[in-house]
Amino acid sequence: MGGTGGVIGGVPVTYTCDSHLQEREIRALVSPEEHRRFLERGLALAERRSQNSFHCRGRDCPGWCFYEDAVNEFPCPVCGALNCLLCKVSPGG
Repeated sequence: MGGTGGVIGGVPVTYTCDSHLQEREIRALVSPEEHRRFLERGLALAERRSQNSFHCRGRDCPGWCFYEDAVNEFPCPVCGALNCLLCKVSPGG
């Protein structure tokens, strides 16, 4: 990680920080709503980056999963739809 510059009292300041906040530290610093949004962003990023993720085809459903070759169906725990991972559809959806 690189440094970030700034100005304090008219004097240029450069600092670096290679530390990362742990999840429990973030939770202690932000409101419950901000923490929920933080977790949702992390899950959305994981879903987008994985080639083996499947988003439920149920109408407006936020459910998704990671899948393996041996699995052909995804019963969504959020909306209850049974999704076919082979044809990428939900019966009736």
